[in-house]
Amino acid sequence: MNIKLAAIIHGSDSSAAQTVLEIFITRLQSQGFRIGGLIATEYMRSDGTQDKCIRGIESGILYPIFQNLGNNSEACRLNPAGLATAANELLSLLEDPPDLAIINRFGVMEATGKGFFQEFLELISAEIPVLTLLNSSKYLQQWRAFTDNEATELAADLESLTTWFNTCIK
Repeated sequence: MNIKLAAIIHGSDSSAAQTVLEIFITRLQSQGFRIGGLIATEYMRSDGTQDKCIRGIESGILYPIFQNLGNNSEACRLNPAGLATAANELLSLLEDPPDLAIINRFGVMEATGKGFFQEFLELISAEIPVLTLLNSSKYLQQWRAFTDNEATELAADLESLTTWFNTCIK
């Protein structure tokens, strides 16, 4: 089985991979392709500080997915309720499939079967091409187990992404 799933592989710093993904999305949209899903971004919190969130590519809705646990907290700041709200945007793609679905990352939650794990499965089952980011120094083994080594692992460059996408739409 050849699943239409790929991860842009990066190390501990995802900024270069994130930039390539954003350029790729813009390029595909300018060619008339419909891209849906979620992408990482930042927003200004009510206290005036910046924080990370995810944004709906089509809706533009910002989903704060981190909790403010205070400056001295070492606990995981991910907010399961924020992730659940954002998941609805991914699930809506099943009703009106785009040419490509983006899930902001396969990370700590997905590596343990939580987060957007189920949404990955549902989009893949619907044969919608799915592209994500993957920190290979942390989650490569879990990714390969999740995909049964059937997903494509891509370098963070436009040529690799374009070649993969072209095979998905044939």
